[in-house]
Amino acid sequence: MTAIRLLLLCQALLVLSRALTQPLFVLLLHRQHLSTEWIGLILSLCGVSATLIGLYGGHLADRMGPARLLRSMVLLIALTLPALTLSPHPAMSALLILSVDSAMSVILVSFKAMLARWITTEERPKVYATGYLLSNIMFSLGPLLGLQLAGLQFAIPFWLGGISVGLTLPVLRQLRRFPVQHDADVRSTARFVDTLSRLRQDHVLVCYTLVSFCHSMIYGRFSAWLMLWLLDHCSPMLSQRYLTSMILTNTLGVVLLQYPVSRWLLRGHLARWLLWASLCLLPALWILQVSTSLPMMCAAILLFTLAELVLVPAEYQLIDQIAPADARGAYYGASQLSMLGAALSPVLCGALLKWGGNTALFLSLQGIAIAGVMLLLLGLRLQQQRTQPVPVTAAPG
Repeated sequence: MTAIRLLLLCQALLVLSRALTQPLFVLLLHRQHLSTEWIGLILSLCGVSATLIGLYGGHLADRMGPARLLRSMVLLIALTLPALTLSPHPAMSALLILSVDSAMSVILVSFKAMLARWITTEERPKVYATGYLLSNIMFSLGPLLGLQLAGLQFAIPFWLGGISVGLTLPVLRQLRRFPVQHDADVRSTARFVDTLSRLRQDHVLVCYTLVSFCHSMIYGRFSAWLMLWLLDHCSPMLSQRYLTSMILTNTLGVVLLQYPVSRWLLRGHLARWLLWASLCLLPALWILQVSTSLPMMCAAILLFTLAELVLVPAEYQLIDQIAPADARGAYYGASQLSMLGAALSPVLCGALLKWGGNTALFLSLQGIAIAGVMLLLLGLRLQQQRTQPVPVTAAPG
């Protein structure tokens, strides 16, 4: 088995574990008699904290090597998921969920750094796009399977999730047989404070991270703000039916269109595809705003899906292009801060709906999309200036 297939198998096992157990965190806390407000607060705080911890995880990946860090986090999750079913108190459950979320955040950063270790620059976009397709398939099937198994015995999905994660350890061991890229063993010796200063001074990285932040606010948790919007206009039963149809449209679009879209991306013209996908969000939001029927809503979601299929792998390629060999983990960790946009999106959209209704919500989201386009253009211009050779002037006299 090649290094690429081993990495994809490793990713599939990790995502399967996540897909089996993540939807059950709510049920786990509910079984311990927590209110919906407390459950939402705990899960939101865990998500935000895990994203911030991922930044430090990227720094650790550069210092100790991504494979070693990945094995440590895999072992932590494999032990923590079964322990969740034995937790006697909500506070302990919250701490264990934070551990799982944080470890998974570090794993995502480490895995991206590992792609640079065993995969050539030309092959990385294809491998990442294939992994993204696998992730979407797993998240389409995993929650359904997890809920079915939880109906038989609540602990089963957590034990299966732990086993699935644990199976990645022998897969990672097999990767040692393959040669690494010439710059893959470059290790960082910088302190975390110095790494943060370096990241802050890279204006291209800051622009690209803000672009991803804007995009994740729109489609990162689109099902959450869509449900809020639907509940503001329809009955709960009709809202659930509409949302189910739109999520099904998104899932089918991802599975059916991922391969052709990936092939288009591999032909080059990355900046052009990014601009096109970013601009696609504007008509999608406008169609949703004026939609009066389910087919119009599904058409808007299909546009969202096309934009997402381009933006997610393309934004990874942007970071991969600018990340130096001794700070890949830190750069991937910094770019992952964009997921804070997905965490803030439901809160912001709920406030906008309450304050200004339908118009305020969609005008704000369209403004965020336009800001993303402007930041993307700025980042591309700064990156182009960085790669242009500095003219050499002749010495006087």
